[in-house]
Amino acid sequence: MLKRILAALCFFIMITSVASGEYFKGRWVNGQGLFTFPNGEKFIGYLENSKFYGKGVYMFPDGRKYVGDFRDSRFDGQGTMTFPDGSTYSGEFKDNKFDGQGIMTFASGRRYEGQFRNNEFEGQGTLECPDGRRYVGAFSEGLPNGYGVCHYADGKEYRGNFRYNRFHGEGTLIYPDGHQYTGQFEDGRFDGQGTMIYSDGTTYTGAFRNGKRNGQGSVTLPGGRQYMGRFDNDELREQSEIPHVSGDAAGPPDRTDSQ
Repeated sequence: MLKRILAALCFFIMITSVASGEYFKGRWVNGQGLFTFPNGEKFIGYLENSKFYGKGVYMFPDGRKYVGDFRDSRFDGQGTMTFPDGSTYSGEFKDNKFDGQGIMTFASGRRYEGQFRNNEFEGQGTLECPDGRRYVGAFSEGLPNGYGVCHYADGKEYRGNFRYNRFHGEGTLIYPDGHQYTGQFEDGRFDGQGTMIYSDGTTYTGAFRNGKRNGQGSVTLPGGRQYMGRFDNDELREQSEIPHVSGDAAGPPDRTDSQ
């Protein structure tokens, strides 16, 4: 996503202006000032043995601007990169790349704070989106991957495992009305063994596939009455009551909810 954002630096200074220091065979060797390149790129800072070191500013013709630490003519240490669309990155750089702890604010309104590696979200972080979503957890290759918690603008909350931005593995999805699913997910849907607790207190425990009840499962009604059944795409095909002293006489509900 963020790969190749940073252009390679040109190390040989061909044109100079407002610079002071040691000048040798057409190049500045040591000095402090403003250095201008033939392609329009500019560096303001300190040159040591013909390389950029210490604090400095690097400006690109396309509007990008870096302010921060340099080592061996590379962005290395703490710095801030500003992009023409208004996006900014502030944090750690290594070998010209976002690497370490940082904050990326996008022109779209998205904001990420956490760990970076090779210009990507990598490790633990927090991603906030303009639509109200907020994810806190593990990232890999720029996407939620591993355990995390995601809050949605409509009140939903998911706690569990992600695989490249999809619910995958064990997790719990809680809905605004209070009903919730706990169990296995695959590619963002209920898939495997799980338990759905509905807002009226009815509970289904059993098999899910493609976001629906599929296979064997049990239904427990609010009064305690229980049914065993076989479901096919969320429709009850076979049913047998588990004896109970008292309970609601109604049968199991023919519905489920998924992401």
